[in-house]
Amino acid sequence: MSEKEKSRSVGVSDFFARIPARVFWSALIVVLVVCGIISFARSGAPTDAERAKSIAQQLRCLECEGLSIDDSDTKTSKTIIKDVQRRVAAGESDEKIFAYYENIYGEFILLAPTAERGNWLIYVIPAFFIIVLVAAIFLSVRRKGSSRTQIIFWASAGVLFVVGIGLFVNDSKSTEKKATAAQEKSSEQLLQQAVNESPNNGNYRSLAIVQFAKEDFVNALQNFDKAAALNPRDAESRGYAAYIIYLSGQYELAATRADKAVEADSSNVTALFFRGVIYLQTPETDTTLKKVNEDLANKDFDSVLSLAPESDFAAQIKELRAGS
Repeated sequence: MSEKEKSRSVGVSDFFARIPARVFWSALIVVLVVCGIISFARSGAPTDAERAKSIAQQLRCLECEGLSIDDSDTKTSKTIIKDVQRRVAAGESDEKIFAYYENIYGEFILLAPTAERGNWLIYVIPAFFIIVLVAAIFLSVRRKGSSRTQIIFWASAGVLFVVGIGLFVNDSKSTEKKATAAQEKSSEQLLQQAVNESPNNGNYRSLAIVQFAKEDFVNALQNFDKAAALNPRDAESRGYAAYIIYLSGQYELAATRADKAVEADSSNVTALFFRGVIYLQTPETDTTLKKVNEDLANKDFDSVLSLAPESDFAAQIKELRAGS
């Protein structure tokens, strides 16, 4: 065989055989570290606006089917987006923000299903086996064994690699199916299911808030009352319930219930806001009583502006005062 033919016959095994073990392992470690550094450097720290948008894309619209609040034009979604932006600007972590909304509305508020414990391993397996295969080639060439041993070794490595890819693909399809199934259900259906499975204060209140947003006031009132019955200090549910009664024209009863809502928690913004609205907008022919109600409403509104100056309630108060 000529020198030229010999040079052509040099293959992968010859290449690995010529590499000193220390050089190979050092190079592999360096490559991994450099790739990690480059990936981290390119990702960079997202801006507040990018973080807020990313979070909004992962929170479910409470009045839509299969949409995020970022894709929704509903008033409720816009309110949540403003709150997300405020929390991001205040320095809260993504995990804390998601936990806050999950605590209020339940896991259904998360548009994508939560990853199951251990799923991160599935995503690591393919990359892990690629690294293992590269190292295996090196070890196999350096430690030349029998043909049978080589066959068993490569067959095992191939099976493990295929299994790793299979698990990854299967997990991806499973996650996609869960997301599709979740999107096919409306927020109200998901919350009703949560109430049926666990009829607690938070689930009743969350369901009632969605029904209130859809102007299903009859069912909303029933569920707000159930929530308040389970937790007498739930001023938020009491405040909503008082306002629904006000909308039905029962002004005295609405004012009484609004007072009880604030008594349950004098620092609850929702209860203070709705009581202020009830005081301000209740029809009153006596000018003296009307002035008293306006003063009481402004007192509640001032408390809301002090407690939550960037909230949607604060914006509504400014609109009410501008229109009066």
